[in-house]
Amino acid sequence: MPETTPLLPRSNRPPHEHPIFLRVCHSPWYFLGQRSLLLLRSLTAVYLTVVLALALDFEINFKKIGELFAFNASHISFVVQVVYYWVTSLWTLQHLLWPRGCESQGGIAATLKQVFSIPRTTEFNAKNRLAFSVFYTCATTFPFVVTLLYWFVVEETRGHEFELGGVAGLIHLNMSGINALIALIEIMILSSVRKQQPFISHLVSILMICGLYFVWAFVGREITGEYVYRQLDPEYNGVRGVVMTVVTAMSLTVAFLLTSLGLHHLRDYATAKAECDRQNP
Repeated sequence: MPETTPLLPRSNRPPHEHPIFLRVCHSPWYFLGQRSLLLLRSLTAVYLTVVLALALDFEINFKKIGELFAFNASHISFVVQVVYYWVTSLWTLQHLLWPRGCESQGGIAATLKQVFSIPRTTEFNAKNRLAFSVFYTCATTFPFVVTLLYWFVVEETRGHEFELGGVAGLIHLNMSGINALIALIEIMILSSVRKQQPFISHLVSILMICGLYFVWAFVGREITGEYVYRQLDPEYNGVRGVVMTVVTAMSLTVAFLLTSLGLHHLRDYATAKAECDRQNP
């Protein structure tokens, strides 16, 4: 496939001709070729990694939160984004260098190519496609959820941590603001991933992940002796308040999943129209 050719929806193609593994390696826009996409993905991966390292150092060494770092929803969501961008950067690089795939001929180099190559498209990897699609959905949905919850729920009870300025302000802005902007750019510009199908499977999977997070947060209480969020503390928020916090988070997750579907529809419409205008000036 030419470097400048994106994957665009075509009415005469089967609906799932291109697997999601391939679609994350192509932008839907003609102005963004694969080399440019690789550069943007790589820079984003490096940027997110640097921010994560700064956050880890600041939260553990300055704020002394220790193990609570691993139970913070914003941190977990950010780690998912970091992993997503490194994986898709490596896949984009591999697809750019070996668009037809790479056969293992033995040796370390061949082994590394196989490890970092795009999963093969066969009739047996439907579960792998669904798993990665759910992973993609997490990377593009939860940043919006944690950002909204941080600014309108958590920040109100913590006394406006963003006002600390400096490194602290930069960390909070990245993990509860820029993260959502990156997710929006991923959906609208960087990837050609279509709307999540089957929707029910994605909805159930995302809600299960959201529920597992709250189980993980309560595990954090048992390990560290304190709650990662006051809203989860029955003594501070009451049992009813804790339940409402969980329900609110899950409701926001569903809302942003539906918003993501709408954004995918909007992008597909815009790219199809751009292709039509380009072919019929």
